[in-house]
Amino acid sequence: MKLLKKHIIKIQIVFFVALNLSYAQHIKVPMDVQMKIIPKILSLDKNFKERKKGNYNLGIVYSSKQRNSMQIKDYFINSLEEKNMIVKKSVVNPVLINLAKITNIKKYLQDNKIDVIYITPLRGIDINIVTKICKEDKILSLTGVLDFMKNDISVSFDVKEKKLQIVINNETAKQEGTKFSSRLLRIAKLI
Repeated sequence: MKLLKKHIIKIQIVFFVALNLSYAQHIKVPMDVQMKIIPKILSLDKNFKERKKGNYNLGIVYSSKQRNSMQIKDYFINSLEEKNMIVKKSVVNPVLINLAKITNIKKYLQDNKIDVIYITPLRGIDINIVTKICKEDKILSLTGVLDFMKNDISVSFDVKEKKLQIVINNETAKQEGTKFSSRLLRIAKLI
């Protein structure tokens, strides 16, 4: 009986570890590379001038309950403190969106006049709620987690043969009010 209990416990531990690994969310493209590419992508939105007058508010969607999410958020903030992100002469202002503490995401995005969001790795959170709001309120969505593209995120990043690949869901981007230049669409992987 003791031997059976030990085997059951071992199986449970293996299952628990495997389950957690299967939900791991990886960012393939280093954040320093993403930070250089994001302003270029934003500047290739043909609707940029109609979309925004003045500064650009970039919401960083994260959870204070998840270490990886916090690390990406911290990297974003530290990078923007060191050097402003500029898009077509507009400064990009970071706005922190902690899903662990915000109860009404739509109101928070509207109150903070969010123009674009970057979604960090988030486990156990339904990001479809966020993507639905992005479509309704014309907020461009970006992420470094390629797997999130199945949740209707507009832009992500991948690495193919050691080269950066911008991945765009152009249908979602259009629903979010973005019209990317044909130049960007030619070099991106469209899904």
